[in-house]
Amino acid sequence: TNFLKSARDGIVSVDRQGCVVIFNEAAARIFGYQREEVLGRHAWDFLPEVYREKCAKELHRIMETGQLADSEANFEIEARRKHGELFPLEISLSLSGSGDYLLISAVLRDTSERNMLQRKLIDAELKSHAALLASSIGHEINNLAMPILGYGELLTDNPRDENLVRKCAEMLINQSRFLGTHAKNLLSLGKPHAPDMRPIVLTELLDRTTNMLVISSMLKHCHIVREYEDAKAMVFGDVMRLEQVFRNIETNAAHAMDRRGTLTLRTTRTQGSSYIEVAINDTGHGIPQDKLAEIFVPFFTTKAEGEGTGLGMSIIKECVEQHKGYIRVESQVGAGTTVTVGLPIYADK
Repeated sequence: TNFLKSARDGIVSVDRQGCVVIFNEAAARIFGYQREEVLGRHAWDFLPEVYREKCAKELHRIMETGQLADSEANFEIEARRKHGELFPLEISLSLSGSGDYLLISAVLRDTSERNMLQRKLIDAELKSHAALLASSIGHEINNLAMPILGYGELLTDNPRDENLVRKCAEMLINQSRFLGTHAKNLLSLGKPHAPDMRPIVLTELLDRTTNMLVISSMLKHCHIVREYEDAKAMVFGDVMRLEQVFRNIETNAAHAMDRRGTLTLRTTRTQGSSYIEVAINDTGHGIPQDKLAEIFVPFFTTKAEGEGTGLGMSIIKECVEQHKGYIRVESQVGAGTTVTVGLPIYADK
């Protein structure tokens, strides 16, 4: 029919035996097959072997019961093109007909380009943020290096002055520790890593992230207030990803306050639930009410041109939801903004 030919998404239908009976032109483009090569073949032939047995069992079960659960109707799976290339495939299933003429139909969408674009956007945001922090940290490293050079010259000129030697040694040790902290921060900014889920003391992670931004000058001139209800509460998550969440939120707060103002970090156990909330409040310019609904939309930003990618908040939301948490934003123009992140409390049983 004209509908099948003009559809932009792939459309495939299989009969009670799991054999393909409908295969439109969009599906042919997705998989790289001609229609005649596919009709009559089992649907699971176009999946990697690891999925085939499960797919066959599920299709047969659906055909026997004539029912399709909501959880089975929409999902993403890895499929295989004609020449062997694996790719992500988004599938929406539906049932039609009855008895011997029952069909399972699927609307298919190749998400490989979309996923690649999302990865590129995330990489661009991370690189932009890393470059900003690296520049600030580089400035601080230079400030630390100059006193080290100066005290080194003093030691060279006065090697027998015990009081001066002791003073220089103490200073060199302290400055070197600061340099070590900066070096670790720089390494962590550019190091890709696989998710590493583990129990984390939330306030320790929050303090470490905040202290790094203080050292890097982003929050250097801000007044930091900490109000922790439960300083030992733990969450289960990826340290680097959660640091990214709070780093982005606090960096946004610093920009809103022109890097001068009061930043309040507050943790609270929610009433009657197993979540802990981190509320980060700034005294910045605030966000207009008509803009609040858009802040999680990719590329939307309240910053001046050239100061932000508009990707930070969308990435934050995605990361928080990956940790089975939630996020909300409250703001008042001229008074400031509060971003609240809720995360499940980890209970070591």
